[in-house]
Amino acid sequence: MSAQDFEAFLAIIYVDKNARKSFLADPIAEAKKYGLSENECTKLRDMDMTGLAFATRSFERKREIKLKLSQRKFFPTWLRFVFRDSP
Repeated sequence: MSAQDFEAFLAIIYVDKNARKSFLADPIAEAKKYGLSENECTKLRDMDMTGLAFATRSFERKREIKLKLSQRKFFPTWLRFVFRDSP
């Protein structure tokens, strides 16, 4: 499995509540479903779960702010740059 696949799985558990819930219930089984290697599964099992929870809350808040700001009629140009979508 490539580093890109590993990072894609991490992105999924950071943003998808259901995937994260399944991952937290059984990290190794969930990682294996995505085809990750034994070594990668072990790394995920041993990752900082408190940090995962903190990061997911942070990402959720940023998405909420981005949504609220984008719904405003006059969205400042500099905020468009700050909250632009990643490539």
